[in-house]
Amino acid sequence: MTKNILIAGGSGMLGRALTARLQAEGHHVAILSRSPGEQKHVRSYKWDVEKSFVEQEALQDVDVIVNLAGAPIVGSRWTKNRKRQLYDSRIKSTELLHSYLADTGNGKRRIMYLGASAIGYYGDRGNETLTEESKAGEESFLVNMCKAWEAAHMKMKEVCQRVCIIRIGLVLSSEGGILPRLNQTVILGSSGYLGDGAQYMSWIHIDDLLKLMISTIRNDDLEGVYNGISPHPVTNKQFMKRLVRQGAGLHVLVPVPAFALRMVMGEMASTVLESQRVLPERLGKSFKFTFPELKGAFEDLLIS
Repeated sequence: MTKNILIAGGSGMLGRALTARLQAEGHHVAILSRSPGEQKHVRSYKWDVEKSFVEQEALQDVDVIVNLAGAPIVGSRWTKNRKRQLYDSRIKSTELLHSYLADTGNGKRRIMYLGASAIGYYGDRGNETLTEESKAGEESFLVNMCKAWEAAHMKMKEVCQRVCIIRIGLVLSSEGGILPRLNQTVILGSSGYLGDGAQYMSWIHIDDLLKLMISTIRNDDLEGVYNGISPHPVTNKQFMKRLVRQGAGLHVLVPVPAFALRMVMGEMASTVLESQRVLPERLGKSFKFTFPELKGAFEDLLIS
């Protein structure tokens, strides 16, 4: 069944990939953008979170809202202003969507709402196995932001018929994100594991994440929080060793000390030093991963 789908955050790597996949399946896709018209292949509407503005036509006759909005976590150092930007781009954007729907409708609409979250919700948990039922981590910027983010998503139950949240970890793609950059260090012979390399990295191939997102849109029985993660997390050292084996030639991994990372990255170093061993327990056996193992994911995404 063809659906009218609106994507907030449609200009990012994941948003562009999801748009293309949904259009290929015959759905009508539009995006919310601060600069409408930049993507020629998809209809776009203007919104401005800082000014609490959404173009009036954007949410008319919408069947599904996918909210991927949020400034990149890794990049600029986490100054006070940067933290505010990271927080507002997620929570205030979600509150704006809720406010628009509440002000322009009468009660719940027949809309399915899908919101992105992050496994940063769990905090630094070492070797502990984490599922959707695990509690949030100890107080930190990332944990607090993810909790507020999910609370804003859940509030959409007031105006939408069904709400799903996907906690996303490291997304592996050949089109962007961290994988091409890490692979380049392997090619140049300068890669290393981070800290002691024992921290767990919970990852997912972008095709599996897109498959999961589309499954939540299609299946009316899916609701609540899901871990959008491969069933086989690995440590940072295992990840880098596998990446090296995927490449050609001899290579020696050199550890990058945690203190050096903290000096360079500041508080943002927590994104690569904290450990989250996350499993997609709620998906059960009904969801079939195309790339459950890191070896297969690398073989698909990287050219040796």
